[in-house]
Amino acid sequence: MRADELGVLADEFNSMVAGLREKEHVTSSFGRHVGAKIAHELLEAKEELSGVDRILSVLFADIRAFTTRCESMSPKEAVRLLNLYHETMTGIIEENGGIVNQLIGDGIMALFRATGNASHHANDATNATIAMIRGLEDRNSRLKKEGYAGIRIGVGVNTGPTVVGTIGSPMPME
Repeated sequence: MRADELGVLADEFNSMVAGLREKEHVTSSFGRHVGAKIAHELLEAKEELSGVDRILSVLFADIRAFTTRCESMSPKEAVRLLNLYHETMTGIIEENGGIVNQLIGDGIMALFRATGNASHHANDATNATIAMIRGLEDRNSRLKKEGYAGIRIGVGVNTGPTVVGTIGSPMPME
C-alpha cells in the first residue's frame, strides 16, 4: 500500500490480474458446456449472444430403444451407459467442428457453424455422422467389456436458416 504512482500502478495491475482470472474462470466454466474455443469466440463477440441470423447445419442423434432398455437397468447403470456413449459422440462432434448444444438423456443436438464463417458446415456435419457410426463399433466393443450390450443409434442432419443466440430467463439460459 503506497500513496505514490507505484501504489496506483500496483492497484491497477492487481485489478487487471483479477479481471483476467475472472475471464479465465468464465471461459473455463462456459467452455465445459460449449467447448473452450466456442466459449472464447462467444465471449469476444457479444452480438452472438443476442441472436444472429445464420445458415447452419444441425445434427440430431439418439440411442435406439433406449427407454425400453432403461426399464431393465438401475438409474446408476443408465447414467454410466449414457456417459460412456456421450464421451465418444461429443468428442467426434467436436473433432468435426460441431458444438454440442444439448444433451437430453440419450439425445444429442449439435450445431455446425454456430459461430464463425465456415462454409463447409454441411460436410462437417455429414463427416461427424459417419464418424459417429464408425465410432460406435469401437464403443460397442468397449461397452461389451464393461458388461453392457451394444447400442444402435439414429443420426439426422438438417441444413438451413436459423437464429443463433441465447434464449431463456435471466437465470437458466441456453
